[in-house]
Amino acid sequence: MLEANPTLTPAAVKNILVTTAARLDGAEAIRQGHGVLNARRAVELAARERHKLDTHESPRVRNGKLVFFYHDDEAYTVALAGDFNGWNPKSVPLMREADGIWRAEIAPLAAGRYRYKFVVNEDRWTEDPLNGLKEPDEYGGFNSLLEIN
Repeated sequence: MLEANPTLTPAAVKNILVTTAARLDGAEAIRQGHGVLNARRAVELAARERHKLDTHESPRVRNGKLVFFYHDDEAYTVALAGDFNGWNPKSVPLMREADGIWRAEIAPLAAGRYRYKFVVNEDRWTEDPLNGLKEPDEYGGFNSLLEIN
């Protein structure tokens, strides 16, 4: 990946590896993590990557708000859906910034445990590749988890 694109940051490498991994049919999601490394897809995506992804975690607190980050050059819309908004994919759209990173800010949440996903291009529900806290969903994938103390 770094031969194909020496400008990749560690966060970009992680994001590419996670988003290009292939899930195994028939295997429990909790036992396979993000899936099996797909080296060809990872190198191809690395070669096309144009943006600097320097955030290592999502969400994070900034200026009293929860900020969510997502990166996908092929996305034309990204939204945030989770327990905190009734899983409504229209209530929290992410905005694509000049650096190619999609961002959304929401008000701080009450203490608790929340599940969420990103909705990409209005039909692909995906976990947050920058958040390692996950639990299996009922569809063979994962929900990302957010724990507020």
